[in-house]
Amino acid sequence: MKSRKTHRANIEKTVPFFFRIGLITSITLAIVAFEWKSPYTIEEPEEEPWDPPIEITLKPIKFKIEKPLELPVEDKKTIVEKPIPIDEPDPVKKKTEEPIEQKDVPDGFMPDNEIPEKLDPMPVLLGAEIQPSFPGGESERVKFITDETEYPKMARKEGLTGRVFVSFVVNPNGEISDIKILKDIGGGCGAEAVRVVKKMPNWIPGRQGGKNVPVLMTMELNFNLNYGY
Repeated sequence: MKSRKTHRANIEKTVPFFFRIGLITSITLAIVAFEWKSPYTIEEPEEEPWDPPIEITLKPIKFKIEKPLELPVEDKKTIVEKPIPIDEPDPVKKKTEEPIEQKDVPDGFMPDNEIPEKLDPMPVLLGAEIQPSFPGGESERVKFITDETEYPKMARKEGLTGRVFVSFVVNPNGEISDIKILKDIGGGCGAEAVRVVKKMPNWIPGRQGGKNVPVLMTMELNFNLNYGY
């Protein structure tokens, strides 16, 4: 009976000791748990791939403005002839000349040694009171050019189109002369225009002051692959 009480008393004495040890251990583990630092890595978000901006530079566009064709116009100028100085002959002793018997000369007779005077050519006018005209009128002129003009092979092959300007003189008798190309597009079109103008019949001449006069004329021939000449 005595031994049981002693054993129980010993147990009751040791309980507070073990309780303290357990309490201290629990508190220590709790502190260690709060203070424990585990290493960690913060992953930064990956940057999306970025392309540098592309700068596009537009080159300035240059527009070519064609100047209108200016046809050469001859100005009317008044020609003033300068007096030609005449050298006076040296004085010569007068000779006694025998009188020459004069004979009646029929009208229209001209001695063999006498040269007829040359008449100065009439000036070419840029315009007249009555302009030269194609026989039959403007419609006949257009029809003639359309029928007679052939598109040059070289110009057709290279696809050349455009206008050819030529000038010519209608003489007092209606004949055509002094044909010149004022503007050409190449490919033989200018030569073809000259050929057609040479082939034209005589025109009705221009008149100024009631007389036939030479007049400068300008003509346009349009070469077009789609619509003929």
